[in-house]
Amino acid sequence: MNCGNNVMIEVPTLGTNYNPSFSIQGGEIVKGSKAGQVTIIPNQRVATVSVSNAGTPLGSEKFDVKPIPRPKIVARDNNGRDIDLKAGIRAGSIAGLRVNVDAESNFKDDCPGDANYRLREASIILASGTTRVAEINATSEIIDLGAWRSLMRPGYQIIIEPKKVNRITFKKNMEPVTVTGQDIIFIQVK
Repeated sequence: MNCGNNVMIEVPTLGTNYNPSFSIQGGEIVKGSKAGQVTIIPNQRVATVSVSNAGTPLGSEKFDVKPIPRPKIVARDNNGRDIDLKAGIRAGSIAGLRVNVDAESNFKDDCPGDANYRLREASIILASGTTRVAEINATSEIIDLGAWRSLMRPGYQIIIEPKKVNRITFKKNMEPVTVTGQDIIFIQVK
C-alpha cells in the first residue's frame, strides 16, 4: 500500500507487436522505460490493473494489496549496537543514544525504496520511579546524553517515547507513521 511495486507485465504471444498501455483502479501506475515495465502504487485494499495493446483491451487482473508492516523502534549506542534492554546500562557509562526506526525485513527486501524511516520527534526521559529527573525533546535519531551522566543512578530508567515517525517513500515524500504506546522503550540504569 502506497509503495512503488516494480513489475513486468508481458504477453509473449504478441512478440514484437507488444505495445502495451496500462490503467489502474485503486492506485497509480507509472510506465517504465521498457515495454511492459511498470510501477504500481496502490492506494486501496484491492487494485485492478488493465492492459491494452495498441488500443485493444487484453484483460484485467485484481491484486490484493498488503498493508505496510509496522516498523520497529530500536535503541542503539553511539556505535550502532543494539542496547540490551534486559541487561540495561551502567550508570554514567553512556554519553548518547541512536533511536532508529527499522523496517520489517521482508518489507525491506520487497520494497527497499519505500522502507526508509526517520524519527522526527521523541521525548527522552530520565526517571526515578514515577519522578522525571530530566527530559530531552529530540528532533533527530541521535540523542546526546552527556549532560545526564552525572544524574544517572542505579535504579533509574531512560524512557524513549517516540512522538513522530515518517516513512520516506520511493518518490522521496514523507508519510507519517502512527506511533503508539507499544513503541515506548524502557532502558534500566544499573
